[in-house]
Amino acid sequence: MCPTQILDLTHDPPEARLSRRSIMNSVIVLIGMIVPTFIRNPAFNHWLWLPAIYVGIVVHELGHVVSAQFAGIQAGGIGVGGLTIFKSGRRWRFGFEFARLFGGVFIPLPARSVSRPAQYGWMVAGGPLATVLFAAIVEIAVLRFGGGDLGWRSSLIWADLMLLALVLLPERSSDAANLFLLWRDPIQSRSRIAMLQIRAENVAGVQPRAWNPWIFEEMLRISPSMPEYFYCQLLAFCRRRDEGKTQEALGHLESALSASAESSNALRQLCFVEAACACALVHKNIEAARTWLQRAQHLHKPESNDLAEAAIAVCERRYDDALRLYGSARDRLVRARLDSGIARFEVRKIVEYLRKCEAALGRNARAVGRSA
Repeated sequence: MCPTQILDLTHDPPEARLSRRSIMNSVIVLIGMIVPTFIRNPAFNHWLWLPAIYVGIVVHELGHVVSAQFAGIQAGGIGVGGLTIFKSGRRWRFGFEFARLFGGVFIPLPARSVSRPAQYGWMVAGGPLATVLFAAIVEIAVLRFGGGDLGWRSSLIWADLMLLALVLLPERSSDAANLFLLWRDPIQSRSRIAMLQIRAENVAGVQPRAWNPWIFEEMLRISPSMPEYFYCQLLAFCRRRDEGKTQEALGHLESALSASAESSNALRQLCFVEAACACALVHKNIEAARTWLQRAQHLHKPESNDLAEAAIAVCERRYDDALRLYGSARDRLVRARLDSGIARFEVRKIVEYLRKCEAALGRNARAVGRSA
């Protein structure tokens, strides 16, 4: 049996730390506030500085999209300024992440055939190459035609140079760091690619138990020091849970809890809600379940507490309440129109819980009838 000291409340989860992504966003904001004060070029328009940064981010992310297509990697989503469009099964959804308000993201979905690190490397390099090419084109335009009306060309070149400096930082989530990792540690690079491939299967609607087992095992070789370790453990938790391997699933949940310090509040909250459900349904520990639910609520106001409250209701044998809460959770998932493998798995599990609650109510009713 895997030790679950954090899950069992013997040890506290690590204190939340400011994520590197948040730090990078803060750096971008700080630079964006300071740099214009030092630019004395009369052709530079300070009012166009922020729009120019967003234009540079769009070009950078589109560079990842184009290079990914050449490398045989599908696009699973793209985001600029917090706004994100992403794929879930056969559907495309929109979302907003405040943590990416001053940044961008490209979500790659490599197929099983993408096995060479060079393919992934070209996809990563596409963003910086697009930034360099765009800067060169704008610089040529500035030299030939000047800064343009209101100095928009000069603003573009300054913003693009700043973005190029940021993507070349040795920070572990930057493009430069990812490319360096491909060269320095090919084993960890393969684990990272495997994680992306598992995510691609999930996005395509493949439920956890059907994820490719060889790619899944490759993903699990990822080092705890890697920033993707937390997400890999959440994926492993879903897989083992779908396979019915409860103790192994709890072991992965414990690992995710121990690595959740730098995760986003949304993922950390999801982890705490899963801990609440596990304490109620597996360990039959109502007090621990309520503690984890309270911790989840303290992170930020959740969309719904239905799943955790339903699990606690089952543990307390309040099957009428559990039926209502599970039904509400199922309806919420259906309304969200999520179509990923994990979303389909969650709906299937909720249906199973509904049937068990109905069966328990039936047994109770028959017992009351016999006693009467």
